[in-house]
Amino acid sequence: MAKYGSANTVISFDDSAGSLVDISAYVLSVGAVKKSAMLVDATTIGMAWKAVLNSTLYEMDPMPVETFYDDAASTGPWVLFNDIGNVAGPADGREFKVLYGAAKSTLWKVIIESVERNLAIGELHKLTAVLRHAYGAAPTEA
Repeated sequence: MAKYGSANTVISFDDSAGSLVDISAYVLSVGAVKKSAMLVDATTIGMAWKAVLNSTLYEMDPMPVETFYDDAASTGPWVLFNDIGNVAGPADGREFKVLYGAAKSTLWKVIIESVERNLAIGELHKLTAVLRHAYGAAPTEA
């Protein structure tokens, strides 16, 4: 059985020109990759148990990405993630890709929902960007 950890993971984000840039050296954590089916309450009068049906609409939870803060590098996190609402980037969403191990990956089109700089005494500065899956396109899973 194969086992993978952070050393096997590659995190990439596009540089607003559409080229994926490896940002793994900056990334401290990526929130859970959670996909959900949106369910509709189908309970009718007289039923003893609640019933639900799949609406055939799916969503992904917003995904926080925590990185070291770097505002000097042309491909550092501040330059890449300081585009709230994708004002400068492509209108159909920026690309965010996670390679989990040897071959499996997920590629999303995302909108940058928020970005924050986190400062603490005795710590290196950090940046947290919240990415939200965008524009009804299903994530590409390979």
